[in-house]
Amino acid sequence: MALTNPISCNFKTDRLVVQLLGNDVDLNLMANQTIDILSPEVTKSLPPGWQDITNQNKAIDWLNDRINESVCLLIRLKSEQNLIGFIFLYADDKSEPPLDIRFGYLIGKTYWGKGFGTEVLKGFVEWSKKSGVVNRIEGGVEKVNKGSITVLERVGFSRMNGSHADNYFYEKQIF
Repeated sequence: MALTNPISCNFKTDRLVVQLLGNDVDLNLMANQTIDILSPEVTKSLPPGWQDITNQNKAIDWLNDRINESVCLLIRLKSEQNLIGFIFLYADDKSEPPLDIRFGYLIGKTYWGKGFGTEVLKGFVEWSKKSGVVNRIEGGVEKVNKGSITVLERVGFSRMNGSHADNYFYEKQIF
């Protein structure tokens, strides 16, 4: 389910601008940046439809799929407007807020280890608190992805009981 007012998901941090990927964005212009972000190192543990995005047509199809299945947010550097990653939001089945949100994010390999994951998730948590529509945020991470586990814990997410064979699940209560 889409969020009630996805356009309000836009927010800024010290170094980043996060904005909705919507119909007003030229996907042809975004295709090459998307290909750079979706490198094999970034997508290795993701589903098959997220692999092998190596040309403009595949990138545009991938972007359209994300728009159709989630609220897809672009993560850009404030200073240069370079696209460095994405956040994907999925709402629970309730039609009225407050909602439980599942999320995923990815950041291009070039930008790993620079604190962008922590910064963008802190910004998303702050947006969630101010929005009044989010009850809880939940996301999964591959057990071997120590960097993302550290980011989630640093931002205050708690590991949930139970896990999938290859993943841990984390949550953060907003209300």
